[in-house]
Amino acid sequence: MELDRQFSTVTDHKLREHATELHHVFRLGRDRADDLDRAFAIVREVAVRQIGEKPFPVQVAGALALAKGCIVEMATGEGKTLAATMPAVVAGWRGRGCHIITVNDYLARRDAEWMGKIYQFCGLRVAYVEQGMTTVDRRSAYSADITYCTNKEVTADFLRDRLLLGRLRGSSSALLAKIASGGRSPLEHLVQRGLDCAIVDEADSVLVDEAVTPLIISGPAPNPEQTQAFCQAVEVVKSLNHPMDYSIDARYRRRS
Repeated sequence: MELDRQFSTVTDHKLREHATELHHVFRLGRDRADDLDRAFAIVREVAVRQIGEKPFPVQVAGALALAKGCIVEMATGEGKTLAATMPAVVAGWRGRGCHIITVNDYLARRDAEWMGKIYQFCGLRVAYVEQGMTTVDRRSAYSADITYCTNKEVTADFLRDRLLLGRLRGSSSALLAKIASGGRSPLEHLVQRGLDCAIVDEADSVLVDEAVTPLIISGPAPNPEQTQAFCQAVEVVKSLNHPMDYSIDARYRRRS
């Protein structure tokens, strides 16, 4: 309550100065326990000024739990989207990016545009990723401080980046390979800058229900031995005659 009274009486200019000061503190990793309370109080005041909604105590409690890495259960209508802005701002201030995972493209776009004024006031850039975006637009969105996206899009982009890296195990290996060879690096074609922090909306759906469906992506993988084996198998199949070499089960549409 004391922090609420302190920030509710200052001007927008002064409130932005407080936000900028904390931005530097978190970016340098010099934050203390009470800095998180101050940060949430600032974001709470920014929210009411920018979008006309002030987080209730239950939303602040949920935000504090999220910041500690806990799973938070909130009833429908209690404001999960607004609650997530507080830990998201702090994660954005740390300078390593924050992904907010939603269940569909509509929510990713809506929440990014709806909460965008809060992030912008706090000196952060917000963007969203949706199906059909170009590689350039995706790279720009992932480079933002706060990126709204679906679980399918972020995992598909992660897998595509892994295909581009090939045998390299990560960005560090790619940088070392570039230095050693003096040539171009696969990093120039990656869309994600890294996965440091994520806030997952509808975690039970994303991490449990949809987790049973694997996301598969493929790419060229030269394997001359396997190619030769496939070619030999095709030639063998062509030489087989029905019904001498195999039978057909019309009911179950299979051959044996």
